[in-house]
Amino acid sequence: MIVRTRSTTAAITPTNYNFTIPGGAFNAWQTQMPMPQFPQVNLGNWFQNPFGNMNFGMNFMPAFNFQSSSSSFTPTPRRNGKYGSGDDVTVLYKGTAADLNKKLASRGVLAGKGALFMEMQNKYGVSASFLAAICILESGGTSKAAKTRNNVSGIKPPGGLKQFSSVDECIEYTAKLISGKTYIGSGRKTVNSIGERYCNAGWGPKVSEIKSGIDKAVA
Repeated sequence: MIVRTRSTTAAITPTNYNFTIPGGAFNAWQTQMPMPQFPQVNLGNWFQNPFGNMNFGMNFMPAFNFQSSSSSFTPTPRRNGKYGSGDDVTVLYKGTAADLNKKLASRGVLAGKGALFMEMQNKYGVSASFLAAICILESGGTSKAAKTRNNVSGIKPPGGLKQFSSVDECIEYTAKLISGKTYIGSGRKTVNSIGERYCNAGWGPKVSEIKSGIDKAVA
């Protein structure tokens, strides 16, 4: 495999996995991780960070992040989101309604809704902590949409933010939506895969961080 950084070329050999840098622009390093042979990859342009090091990333299967500095390359394992946003949302929350209420106590109209989230988990098979995390991220229970439209989960059809008759109706609508053919019913069972359709690619790690905090409180 050939790795190019601007005009500098680094060759990885499949036998010893060493970088050999023509001209000595960088020091060689050796990874302890198994690495199959890959076709030529162009890493594109590098950029300068405030500390004067060059950084770039690329993905393999199995995936790694490669970072370079003026003297070395360092491989680090790549994970699916900082907070494990590959979590399966059909794995049910192990806590109780009372546990959830502790996390919802300062969340405006979401306060005291622990029993409802548990009911929705039992009815639709969607993690109560995931449903609560959606609502915390999207409205915190205190947003204008939460207060005036009872919309605590950011439900926004083409016509604008959806109006609900109650917060309970919104939470059940969200649980039913996630469990239906748009998401779980079509195989989207992870926080990331749901987030890509529910909002955007950055949504998953944020929801997963909140969900993780709820889950860990009863672990």
